[in-house]
Amino acid sequence: MTAPDLTDLSIETTGADTVLAVHFEQPRPARDARRIAQYLTALRMPGVEGVDAIDTTVVVSFDPGTMTRSHLELLIQDAARHL
Repeated sequence: MTAPDLTDLSIETTGADTVLAVHFEQPRPARDARRIAQYLTALRMPGVEGVDAIDTTVVVSFDPGTMTRSHLELLIQDAARHL
């Protein structure tokens, strides 16, 4: 399977402003969500407080005092390119 087009990703705030949910617009295997979560976890970026893959969704919590949402979105897009 090829890497998703970046327009295939939907990144939205869920609940608190410090939690992002990443969804694929086109059907993808749950394995792809787990790989994105593993990639983000392996980076050990300051400000990323938690990463989890739930079925085909990746949930990321972050500290906005350490990392901006736009920077985190760039990291998520970079992770998707490595699928």
